[in-house]
Amino acid sequence: MVPLLVLAGLGAMTQFEGSAFNVLIPDIRQTFHLSLAGLTTITAVTAPIGLLLDVPIAYAGDRVRRMRMTSLGFLVFMAFSALTGLGGVLVSLTVLYVARLGVSVGSAFQSTGSSLMADFFPVDVRAKAYFARATVAAIFASVAPATVGLLELRLSWEAPFFIFAIPTVFFVALGLTIKEPVRGRYEREMMGADPATAVVADEPASVAETFRTLFANPSMRRLYYSLPFLTVAAIGIGQFTSLFYQEILHLDAAARGFVIALTEPGAVVGLVFGGTVLRPLVERRPGTVVRLIAVNATLAGGLLVGFALSPNVVVAAIFQFLLAAVLATIVPGVTTVLSLVIPPRMRTLGFATASIWFLVGIPVLPVVGVIGDDFGLRTGIVVFVPVFVLGSYILASGGAYIARDIDKVRVSTLARAEIRQARLEGRSDLLMVRRLRAGYGQLDVLFDVDLDVEDGEMLALLGSNGAGKSTLLRTISALLVPTAGTVMFDGIDITSADPRRVVEMGVVHVPGGRGIFPGLTVAENLHLALGPSRRRRSEGASPAGVSSVDEALELFPPLRQRLRTAAGELSGGEQQMLSLAQAFLFEPRLLLIDELSLGLAPSVVSQLIERVRAVHRAGAAVVLVDQSLSTAMAVAERCAFMERGQVLFCGPTSELVERGDLARAVFLSGFADRPRSAVLDDGAAPPETRPRSEPVLRASGLTKTYGGVRVLSGVDVDLADGEVVGVIGPNGDGKTTLLDLLTGAQQADSGQVLLDGHDVTDWSMHRRAAAGIARSFQEPRLWPGLTVDEILALGVARRHGGFKVAGALLGLPATRRRERAIRAEVDEIVELLHLEPFRLKFPTELSTGTRRIVELATVVAQRPRLLLLDEPTVGIAQRETEPLAALLREVRAVLGCAMLVIEHDMAFLSGLADRLVAMDAGEVIAQGSPQQVLGSDQVMRSYLGLDPPIVRAGQ
Repeated sequence: MVPLLVLAGLGAMTQFEGSAFNVLIPDIRQTFHLSLAGLTTITAVTAPIGLLLDVPIAYAGDRVRRMRMTSLGFLVFMAFSALTGLGGVLVSLTVLYVARLGVSVGSAFQSTGSSLMADFFPVDVRAKAYFARATVAAIFASVAPATVGLLELRLSWEAPFFIFAIPTVFFVALGLTIKEPVRGRYEREMMGADPATAVVADEPASVAETFRTLFANPSMRRLYYSLPFLTVAAIGIGQFTSLFYQEILHLDAAARGFVIALTEPGAVVGLVFGGTVLRPLVERRPGTVVRLIAVNATLAGGLLVGFALSPNVVVAAIFQFLLAAVLATIVPGVTTVLSLVIPPRMRTLGFATASIWFLVGIPVLPVVGVIGDDFGLRTGIVVFVPVFVLGSYILASGGAYIARDIDKVRVSTLARAEIRQARLEGRSDLLMVRRLRAGYGQLDVLFDVDLDVEDGEMLALLGSNGAGKSTLLRTISALLVPTAGTVMFDGIDITSADPRRVVEMGVVHVPGGRGIFPGLTVAENLHLALGPSRRRRSEGASPAGVSSVDEALELFPPLRQRLRTAAGELSGGEQQMLSLAQAFLFEPRLLLIDELSLGLAPSVVSQLIERVRAVHRAGAAVVLVDQSLSTAMAVAERCAFMERGQVLFCGPTSELVERGDLARAVFLSGFADRPRSAVLDDGAAPPETRPRSEPVLRASGLTKTYGGVRVLSGVDVDLADGEVVGVIGPNGDGKTTLLDLLTGAQQADSGQVLLDGHDVTDWSMHRRAAAGIARSFQEPRLWPGLTVDEILALGVARRHGGFKVAGALLGLPATRRRERAIRAEVDEIVELLHLEPFRLKFPTELSTGTRRIVELATVVAQRPRLLLLDEPTVGIAQRETEPLAALLREVRAVLGCAMLVIEHDMAFLSGLADRLVAMDAGEVIAQGSPQQVLGSDQVMRSYLGLDPPIVRAGQ
């Protein structure tokens, strides 16, 4: 009870001082000859200083003994409160400003006091403690006006500021004797922690980490957004009330003090009611309490209007009594909820972060003061009503998220304590993930994920598309703030750390797809990666990797020829090489690789595996995400398998191979047994019945040069109607450029492109698309602001002609028929490609493999004559490529189209293509049946490598 007595007493002294200043405002205004605007300017100028200091003071409060710091802080508060009285004695406006500035600085320790309350009292009685503290403050506030009025009447208005210093000294002295509580102890005990774990000290959070963590909680965001409105209203109402009694009702200081003394007990009544009715709700359903604030705010707004329009003292006192009762229940309820939502290790700083948002509202006070000067005090008071009600409703909107955010804090606090206790006992891993939950917006992707990676271990992370593998890596590397759980690296919590700090610690993430700076040259990208490793060396670390750009270029020879080329102009495979080269230059302690083989030739993949092994042998731990089980088996002895955001298996890789229930296809399997689409099949004759005397596409002599580097040199390629031609070759040999020239995305330096015998060399890209040429890209290009359903509808609608505005507005029969036809076709495509679970999602919410399937669906929606696919299996799970090949064969049969497919998965391409074209250094080096081309010695040397290439298992 002593901590409650001290903290409630110090809070009461703050309330006492504030009440004294509000009651004496008319006398202060008269002494210094201030206008209403000038009076509110004092608060607007001095209050921000204390609010700005609140954050650094709270930052220290999370790192030192808070009880001692709070006690000493209130000494500062007491001294400057007395200086307010001295300013009146000296009639010095400068001294008054300095005094109020000091009082503002002293009040900055309120956040530390609120944090202490949370750690002094268990979770199940915390609401009772906060309500008790508020009740004590309300009792003192009830006594303060009458006491102040009597002292002003018998002595002077300056006297209360000197006299109130005496009890403050008593509470400060008592506070210095109290032992500091353990941060978060009661949260850990509530989650079932043993006594040793419950009292484990937790390291404090940085300012950046606190901001990132709190803003990841929707309930905290809404709280912060509401504070500017609530602040200006609360401060303004308190100051204008006393002025109302003086200027409108003509009461002197003593009368004002007694009237306010009669109304202040309303706060006590409200707190007693809140402690009886609302407090149990705070403990059981805190979200409900936050929603009730909206009801309180509406009622308070009506009472405030009634007060402003009161014709006499009696009516005004009744409205003020009721207003005090309604408002009193808000603060302790919200404070209790905050103590539950803010993690213990950043609780003081979390309370203080609100001060920044207070600053946004304070500049409005002088504006309201001017309104009061020009239109009357009653109008000035009424102006606060909509401001206060709006802020309260914003705060109330966070009620739906409170329970989830509280659960997140408790789970994270316990997990952190368990990890730190394990380290104290000598049990530790380099990476420890506990009960991790994460997602995007309101979409959860990870659910209570646990994962350990030992120092120097190689771990393969496998799973189907959309299982959450990439999301897990993004969360580990601090690119995504989780909604619950903890990520510890080398004993340090990096759950919400700054991503730059995580990289400097040695956690390096190679994202799936493009992980480069496209506007910088290759050389600039490589040199940029040297910074963190140099800093770690200067700190005495010995990371693994490559130590110079020359070593990186030895690993990736194609990059040496492109050093002066902008990274965004590289092929997809070359960009992946550059991403990996950067990662090795970082010299990581923990290397996270998302899709090692993404877009790379088999020979390059074999080289990369050896390089990854070398980095691992040098001491780096590696977590490798890949769709190829064979790649995982080649590099890792242990693996984890994810499905639907959970880790279902973690153990030896050899055991996963035997688990057919986990390693089977989960996305496209089974579609081949379904009947052919009735909508997509327009009755056209199958390709076998069409004449094949002339190819549908013929390109001859295509040449293209970039910045003096010849990418294509006299390439010839042709496709017969209904034929599937596969194009293979090393990364950077011009395969994607070939598609650009065929589709008109770029113009060839020389050569000719014929479509159905017509010269289309000079045609634009959209004209070729209208003629039936469609393509996909290495990285799926989808409209980010549209859902999957809308994207497909847009693709289908292009073939149904334009819509008339009038017909759409009037809902004419022709328009409705066209809309039904589009919807039917979209439904068929969604069913065909198993996209039903994703049709209402945006592309940013989809995994890489799912985006690839959506892109394929958009191409199918165009019903092209010639389909050009650029690495269609990239990002698609290993076991899903076989049904994908069957799907493409069905698309060919239904649409009767020819296909040109660029692909590095030889097993997939061999089963799909009728003919292969092999390229090297921008030239065609072989073409023929898959067996003939893949058996060519030249192809083996330039592309597949001398050793047997790693291919997708099970193909």
